[in-house]
Amino acid sequence: MEKIQQILKNLSHELPGYVAGAIVEGEEGLTVVEERKVPDIDVQISAAYSVESLKFQERIVSSLNSSDKPEFILSISNNYLIITQPINNSNFYLHIITNREKSSLGIIIALLSRYEQILNKAISDWVL
Repeated sequence: MEKIQQILKNLSHELPGYVAGAIVEGEEGLTVVEERKVPDIDVQISAAYSVESLKFQERIVSSLNSSDKPEFILSISNNYLIITQPINNSNFYLHIITNREKSSLGIIIALLSRYEQILNKAISDWVL
């Protein structure tokens, strides 16, 4: 789990406008690792709600008779960009909150794409 924590910490330093992030278990929506730069943000509740939203999106896609899975959910507010995405080959999700004024969607997606394989391996090693 320390390796996963370090990965989130590295992401927090690299991603402009990073506010908070978490790795969330998918069945119960429990945060297993979090990294916050803004202490008054409750990333655990935000992550749990976002995982539930992603589950609903999976049902929507399934209702279209498709075996596809949503790649991520993006929520945009006046102040934040919030992305929740499944971590491939696991029952975990990555949840990231950034300051909308200090980050861009293109950079977020590019960095998350780069971190995806690193997180996949770290979670596989941790779960096994």
